Order: sequence, then structure tokens, then C-alpha cells
Amino acid sequence: MADEQPSRHPYAYTDAVPAPLAYIFGAALAVVRLACLLLGAVFYVTCARAKTPRRALTRFAMGCFGVLSLTVDDRREKGEEAPIVVLAPHHGLLEGLFAAYYFDGRPMMMATFAKLPVIGAIVRTNGALLVELKRHATKVTPVDAPKPSHAARQALATHAAEFKGGRPVAVLPEGTTHNGASLLKFFDGAFAPLAPVQPVCVRYSSACLDGSFCGTLTSHLARLLCAPYQRMRVVILPAIRPLDGEDAPAFASRVRAEMASELDVPLSEYDAKSLNAEYVARRRPK
Repeated sequence: MADEQPSRHPYAYTDAVPAPLAYIFGAALAVVRLACLLLGAVFYVTCARAKTPRRALTRFAMGCFGVLSLTVDDRREKGEEAPIVVLAPHHGLLEGLFAAYYFDGRPMMMATFAKLPVIGAIVRTNGALLVELKRHATKVTPVDAPKPSHAARQALATHAAEFKGGRPVAVLPEGTTHNGASLLKFFDGAFAPLAPVQPVCVRYSSACLDGSFCGTLTSHLARLLCAPYQRMRVVILPAIRPLDGEDAPAFASRVRAEMASELDVPLSEYDAKSLNAEYVARRRPK
């Protein structure tokens, strides 16, 4: 599928109900869900060493964020395991939680999520690899400072080299969140180890609010907590291996094209850097 811009901008919401109205009517629901998340986090930290309760509590957290309907079409070969799971499109918090629930994976997530009082406990206890994005950074770093993702990339390469089965690392290769109307360009980092990757295609639908992370973290969480439900549909494609002589950019491009074909969405000309730069420019005071 050739690169093309979708008819809808990556940060455009598709709300069936005006957001302010949904917030008003969903406020009571949000309070109940927050209380359930707090209780679940306490149990999660206590039981994190045991796989079964860890996964069950992660699914419970997804339910608190509105995922009451979850369908998974798992097309893997029997016994197939890959060291790296790649999920797209990256709508927001829920893809990382799904990877932790279904694959018992260690998600590579935005550091912002680990700072949250409730969900942060789940993210940190699950051994997530955390990456700070400029869009969500809280302080200015020197130009010559090491990239915050460098340590995560090194950890990913080490994990892939030493993987003998067990817990994979789950990566969101687009590198930023959007509405899922297209697939952004993938970062090469997830594919640099040139190890097999497990593509996971994610779709959502809701009769109320679009829960995508297209604005602030506060609005993303409010949308998930106030919407009555999110219907999440997942397709797990067979693992894809690099071809002989294929480098990381070509491998990333091939995996992206296969996932876009499954999702039936166009390939966007945006990457995380250009989309985040546009976001920052739009929010900068004139």
C-alpha cells in the first residue's frame, strides 16, 4: 500500500457524543472506575510475582478503562514465540495493558504513564521499559544529552539476543499516539535487533467517546474513564522474520505494510517527530 495521507488528521477525534456532555454524564462512572483501579493496583503490587493474578488484574484494569468487549483473532502457529511484540496503531494506554494481559509482556511505554498514581504502579511493577517523549517531557534537556530512549533500545537489543522463550517485550513502533486512522512511520529501534517480531493489529469502536490520546494525558484518561465502553478488536499475525540482507528500516517498512493491509488503513507520511512538532507548534502561544 503506497504512502498516502488519510482523510482524517491523526489528531482528529470521532466522537458520537460531544465530549463535554459525555464528561458530565460520565463523571459518576469515572469515580467508580478510579476507585476500582486503586483497589486493583493494591492487589496487583501484592501479587505481581505470580503470573495468573498479574494477568487477571491487568485485564481488570482494562475493564476499568472501558474495555468491556475484547475479541482476539490469534493467527500464530502453535508454540510460536517472538522476543518482540509490535502493536499498532498506538491509540494510547490500552495497547500496553493488552500486551501485559495477553502476552504477559513487558511493555515499552511512555514514562508519563509510570508517573500516574494508580496505573503507574501496574506499569512499574510489570517491568515496563520506559521512554520519555518530547511531547510529554516535563523539563528541557541539553541538546548534547543522550537520547532518553537510548537505554531502552539497548535493553531491547539485549533482550532479543538472550530470549529463550517466556516474557516478550511489547513495543509501540510508531513512537507516539494518534487516532488510528492510518499507520505512522515506524521507528527502526524495535527492528534493529533483526529478530522475529510479532505484529499485533488493534482496532477500537465506541458509541460515545473516541478514547485515543490525541491531546493531553488528562483528556485521554477522562475519555477512557467517562465513556460507557470501548470495544477492542485485536488480530495477532504470524511472526515476521527479517529477510537475508534486510536492514532495520526495510524490515520495519515491510512489517508496517503488512499491518496496514490487515487493518485496511493507509500509510501516513507522518512520523512521530513530525506529528509531535506539529502538535507543539499548534499549542505554542502566538
